[in-house]
Amino acid sequence: MYDFPDNAAMQTIIQNQYESGKMVAAICHGVGGLLNVKLSDGDYLIKDKTITGFNWFEESLAKRKKEVPFNLEAALKEKGANYKKAFIPMTSKVVVDGNLITGQNPFSSKEMAKVVMRELEQQAPDDSRESSQRTSQQSYVQTDKHLTAISKINTIKMDTIKPDQTVIDLAGQQVPVVKGGLYDRFRSNPPLSIIAKEAPEIDLNWFKTIEKEKKDVGFITYSPNFYYRNSSITAVYTADMKRLKELIPEEVRDVVKPISITPGRGLIAITAYAYHCCDNDSYNELSISIVTTKPDAGNWGIFSLMGELKNKDLWGYVLKLPVDTELARVRGAVGYNLPKWRIPIDYVDKGDMLTFNFYDESGNLDFSMGGRKLDIGDNEPEIVRSNFINLDAKGRLTHGYTDVRTLKKASSKKKEDLQLKLIDGPLSQFMKSLDLGKLIRYDYQPEFQAALYTPELVTEEKN
Repeated sequence: MYDFPDNAAMQTIIQNQYESGKMVAAICHGVGGLLNVKLSDGDYLIKDKTITGFNWFEESLAKRKKEVPFNLEAALKEKGANYKKAFIPMTSKVVVDGNLITGQNPFSSKEMAKVVMRELEQQAPDDSRESSQRTSQQSYVQTDKHLTAISKINTIKMDTIKPDQTVIDLAGQQVPVVKGGLYDRFRSNPPLSIIAKEAPEIDLNWFKTIEKEKKDVGFITYSPNFYYRNSSITAVYTADMKRLKELIPEEVRDVVKPISITPGRGLIAITAYAYHCCDNDSYNELSISIVTTKPDAGNWGIFSLMGELKNKDLWGYVLKLPVDTELARVRGAVGYNLPKWRIPIDYVDKGDMLTFNFYDESGNLDFSMGGRKLDIGDNEPEIVRSNFINLDAKGRLTHGYTDVRTLKKASSKKKEDLQLKLIDGPLSQFMKSLDLGKLIRYDYQPEFQAALYTPELVTEEKN
């Protein structure tokens, strides 16, 4: 953004490339290189073109508004571009307008590569296209064999849809779901009589006390979503406080703050979930969250944490929330403003350990988390509320929460009861950047139920 916009040599190359009918592609801040490119008729190249690029709200999330020389989104619009962006910030968006291709942000890189390959194949002569397509298909198999059945440009790869799946439209996206499954039949609002018939071993008495409400969150859903039978393991570690503060947007940090457990150290909660039976079919999930104070409350360190535990009213800011089904990804990202994307996740219940293996988007093992099956005493069911504050697509503060009904649970502070094996994938690298320290607590929860409520605007709640 400093040297591209006014680089005359680059402008000439881009002009010649574009006017000769060849592809011009730019992504993220690189789109700034298109700003001052003029065509032979004197018009700016981007005038009346539909394009995307790193937007101003994303600069705010990245805390780079003061570091960049100008607002790229505004500058593109000023030059006459028809600017488009993803509904959810920091998610993939690629726009094609003739032989001009633009990507919104770093998270668009993979989709951008696929689109560029597709366009090159279409431009290639017939005698070379077959070879190009073979290379493209081989690449797809190698990189996507563990990924979603829906490509990120929302075109169905029919050979990747499983025999037991069907495809539905959800928030304008084509999403595979279990054919005849709960979501396919009831769209997150199944009668409890159906659950009782199909899973008679599940106690539904708690759910009978909760009334659902129809909501429009970019698609029609019913709040709360019910999670009838689930398992989880949680590890709470100390982490570098400076890093935690950097990761929370300023707008959120004005409301909640990372709990300071010791000088310079905060808390990170890492939870692996297996949702065996829920309104949205079964899936697995990873949550990495910062443990925070309640809104507008003082930060009294361990006393703040003890107060939340005593009141069974926990607060946090969600950093990462990958899942292993496309249904869970789309619903979470669009409807709940949560940082969800899809990765392969293995749930292994074997011997005296409950283990989750998490893979990167290429199918390589990223890290694993295993918890010892602790002895379960005589537990009385209890309900704990887990709250989260985040920003919606318009940058507004929202508050959502989950009520968790614990049926079986045990805890430990012994580090030998929890095995966290970080390797070299993106999630491993992220957790290493947090400077994880002492294990504060390990929770083994082999059986729980939950009700997840859709987020509401914080201003509306106050009113």
